[in-house]
Amino acid sequence: MRYLLSILLSILSLQVLAQAIPYAPAPKGIHFEHSNWAEVMQKAKTEHKGIFIDCYTSWCGPCKWMAANVFTDDTVGLLHNNNYINFKQDMEKGEGPGLSQQFGIYAYPTMIYFDEDARILNKQVGGLPVPEFILKSQEALNLPSLADMIARFEKGEKDGRFLVNLLIKLPSNNPMKEKVLRAYFSGLKEEQLSEEVPFMVMNLFEINVLSNDFVYLMKNRALFEGKYGKEKIEKLINRVANASLKQAEAQNDKKLKKQAEAILNPEKK
Repeated sequence: MRYLLSILLSILSLQVLAQAIPYAPAPKGIHFEHSNWAEVMQKAKTEHKGIFIDCYTSWCGPCKWMAANVFTDDTVGLLHNNNYINFKQDMEKGEGPGLSQQFGIYAYPTMIYFDEDARILNKQVGGLPVPEFILKSQEALNLPSLADMIARFEKGEKDGRFLVNLLIKLPSNNPMKEKVLRAYFSGLKEEQLSEEVPFMVMNLFEINVLSNDFVYLMKNRALFEGKYGKEKIEKLINRVANASLKQAEAQNDKKLKKQAEAILNPEKK
């Protein structure tokens, strides 16, 4: 009886704790919708995004490998969350058999890219490593060449989705990345900075401790920790502060150095 009572109390305490947490931690990588095909199609139309569907089965080894090693990648997540409504479906359960027949699926995993009107653009049968999967996802978007994207940016195109795609396409050592990054964040309202895609941009690309987006994060740290977890925010803050310190020393920027040191060594303030 005591044993049963202790179990019930444990369950109750977990329920109370869950209710006390304002946000569930955001998923790493691709955010998949947990609804149905009809709702996914409607959301794609509303948000003017393509659709990506991962068609899998519970017994498929390559499906499990993709779920663990590719769909969890941060760059993959940023690309897909920025451009697609993402959906996973076990093709042997629920509406899976019907969709399998509708889309002509005979092997797993099969990953299908659609436009916002749910017309098939591309199919990929079998798993792919991260770099090849990113290329396949960009190919389905029919993105212009990097040179064309740079030309459009220089002519003044500042659409947020376009800027994120340009950031992903630019080589890591391209000096233009800072300019594109600043254009992206300057186009956002403050309350948008804690949303999933802007937060992933903060994590993937170099911002510094004096940038408006980072200052907003520090002022609203509790909000970010509630959404993404304390450990992830601490890692982001330390990474940005250390990168800013290196930048300050290289450029002899005393203001940047002072702020970075104050964040890394708060007890010395």
